[in-house]
Amino acid sequence: MKLNLPNLLIAAVVLPVTTAFSGIIGISMTDPVGQFDLGPDEIAGVVPSPNWNNIPYTPNQNGTTTIAQVIHNSKSEATSLGLSYRAWDGRNASSILNDDANSRMMKGKGPSPFDSSSDPHPYAAIELTGCHAAAGKTYDVYIYIGTGIGFTSGSYGNMYLSGAGTFGSFPSAANRVATSGYRTLNSRFTNTAGISVYDPNRGFIRTDASVGGNYLKFEAVTLDTLTITPQMLNSNSNFHGVSMVGIQLIGPDPPNPLIITSISRHALSGNLLCRWGSNPGMVYLVEFSTDLKTWQVVNNAVPSGGDSTSFLYWPEPNPPDRLFLRIREL
Repeated sequence: MKLNLPNLLIAAVVLPVTTAFSGIIGISMTDPVGQFDLGPDEIAGVVPSPNWNNIPYTPNQNGTTTIAQVIHNSKSEATSLGLSYRAWDGRNASSILNDDANSRMMKGKGPSPFDSSSDPHPYAAIELTGCHAAAGKTYDVYIYIGTGIGFTSGSYGNMYLSGAGTFGSFPSAANRVATSGYRTLNSRFTNTAGISVYDPNRGFIRTDASVGGNYLKFEAVTLDTLTITPQMLNSNSNFHGVSMVGIQLIGPDPPNPLIITSISRHALSGNLLCRWGSNPGMVYLVEFSTDLKTWQVVNNAVPSGGDSTSFLYWPEPNPPDRLFLRIREL
């Protein structure tokens, strides 16, 4: 039977997506005088992003410094992320000669352990609190490293991720959530002496136990309190180290916008086929109205079809002149 729908006005309404997206948080451990600061519109990092937070770093002789400034994400939104650091030393990377955004981020002096036969201070760490609210329940971590004190010393060793209660000393094996080897550039200990920590012509190099580089990546981290601790493994010598000059926290992928992509009516049955951009794993509510004031539920559990979801709606045999469909992501 063909429904008589010559004057039916069909429209669709969508409500904003509520899926949390925390964006990207970039932290640059910079010189207190601001000579290496990044501007809000400057793009830097392995995952290119703006609005880096310039955190002035001053070596605190193994005390703890807690930063009071508000840390923002790449969308300029304030977050609840807290930052504390502890280290004996840290100096600017003199091997970096350029002045682009990435070079300045990598030049900055960050918390750095150093070891010497006469005056060893091998512990340094950065602690980030409130990571879940700031970056999401699961996030990736990029840690940018330099040589530590600015000379061709550097080091090789391990970088540990651990949780709450581990800041202040090397985490035990039981408390280490993730471990990666590292090898700094511009280091005689890693056979890279004279190779700049960062050069824009070479870019970023991911380091591990066998490859000299300038950043480490940890994937799918779930810690709410994140403690980052390097441990040098080369033997005592004068002032070798590794500096943590920058950090990126990469939250979940942004949700697809909830947009109606098409709505069509079957000529014979009068059925309405509505399609919209959706997010995998989500559930959608479909409602209809004739006046945009009173809404009735058509289906309260339409499963996502992935990046696109469709729903077939059967109007009443004698439909109104106007019909509105509303889609909501639950």
